[in-house]
Amino acid sequence: MIIDTTKETHRTEAEIELELEEAKRGRIAEEQKLAEEQQRVAAVLEERRRTALSENLKREIMATGLRPYDSPEDLKLVMEKQGIKFNINNNGTFDLTDANGRRVEFGAALESLAKDRRWLFDGRSLHRLDRQEQRGEITRADLKTTAEKSAYISKFGLAAFEALKQRPSGSTSTNVLTMRAADYNRLGLREKSKLIDEYGTAAVQEILRRR
Repeated sequence: MIIDTTKETHRTEAEIELELEEAKRGRIAEEQKLAEEQQRVAAVLEERRRTALSENLKREIMATGLRPYDSPEDLKLVMEKQGIKFNINNNGTFDLTDANGRRVEFGAALESLAKDRRWLFDGRSLHRLDRQEQRGEITRADLKTTAEKSAYISKFGLAAFEALKQRPSGSTSTNVLTMRAADYNRLGLREKSKLIDEYGTAAVQEILRRR
């Protein structure tokens, strides 16, 4: 007796093809799932980087003593339009280079922007820059923060920084941390006005309480 095995063979091949197709669909689904997970992780990391960058920008801006009206992100865009490139690391830290690829300190770049576009900043925070331009000199008293001192040293060198005067020639010490009411009362009207412009009325009121 002869048995016809053709039908059995064809069925087996069809089952094999079906299994291969199911395996292919399963592999595609796994690859798609992996790709979606990678996109989700990348989005989380990018959000963390943007948040860290924003915080670092705020910190650097505060260190200069300048008070821009725009948000740190908008200020960054303005600086980039001025030819400043932000080289941002994955952790949100950054350094700057100019149009020629030379490294630039953030404080120096922001001061340059403040001189060119004063309307972007609170005028009260520009007094120090104005005094420097009027006197034609810079003293250590003008460099109040570590960022400002670092920017000056980076631009002119340590020797130039060490050669700076402590304060302008012929100036009277107006240290609001140690000044007392009697010291304030001895100041002229112009000096009192400058003190209020620079430190605010709250600082003057604190001085007047010291006897």
